[in-house]
Amino acid sequence: MFIGFSLSATDAKGKVYNGSNWVEALANPGWYFVIEERAGEPVFGADKYTGTKTRELKNWDELEWGDILTQNEYKFIDVMKSITVDQLESNVGPNVYDMAAFWGANAGDMALALLQRPSRVFLHGYDMLVNL
Repeated sequence: MFIGFSLSATDAKGKVYNGSNWVEALANPGWYFVIEERAGEPVFGADKYTGTKTRELKNWDELEWGDILTQNEYKFIDVMKSITVDQLESNVGPNVYDMAAFWGANAGDMALALLQRPSRVFLHGYDMLVNL
């Protein structure tokens, strides 16, 4: 995908504060570019395995492929495997819906456990165009 902006590289980068030009840096802070997955298009899966098997899951968003599969099991997900999320101290906040899903209970619970939140990355123009 190619996207065009009516900004020069100088405008996008802004002025970097170097210890003495704070007025100029504040007057021209540059631009941030946000790249994000489209919300509303669900993606299902788990996070990349970090190699930490002894941790306890606090919500389904922390689920990693290593929690579900061993290295030789990359053909299907075993819904009979016991995976639980510890009860949080409070059911208030963003994890309240995570607590309602039980591994292997039904298709809806599996979908909720494996639902991935959309990714979003903020990049400053200076970091993207440092060599221009």
